[in-house]
Amino acid sequence: MLGTCLYCHTELERRAMTKHLSACPARRAAIEQAEQQNIPTEPLYHLFVEDAHDPYFWLHLEMRGSSTLKELDNYLRAIWLECCSHMSDFYIGSWQGRKLAKSRTVRQALRKGDQILSTTTATHPRRASQWSPCARASPPRLTRLS
Repeated sequence: MLGTCLYCHTELERRAMTKHLSACPARRAAIEQAEQQNIPTEPLYHLFVEDAHDPYFWLHLEMRGSSTLKELDNYLRAIWLECCSHMSDFYIGSWQGRKLAKSRTVRQALRKGDQILSTTTATHPRRASQWSPCARASPPRLTRLS
């Protein structure tokens, strides 16, 4: 289960990627370059995304604290989930947990260590509440690491 660091293109095991990202020289250089620009800054949130049922699918991503869960949902749909007529929701912990409004920002919705589950539901006109997993992968589980 190797993944590739987008900054330096090093291939690493899933367990090693978090540590690598905190020390990656190419990532540090990109951060320093961004900090030298004369634009307002805001905190980035490090999220770990994994398939809820299969550890083979995983990724690390960073989001601005002002980004909404709707933006996260759109991104995950583009790279992870089927993009057809499915509604999705985010829940703290599991699908039985507290539902999070997609209008909330990452800063508002997640504390360090929180896990959220993204679920999808078929939008069939007669049975909108019927559970229907997407075809490409199981729903992602996200953990805020920093």
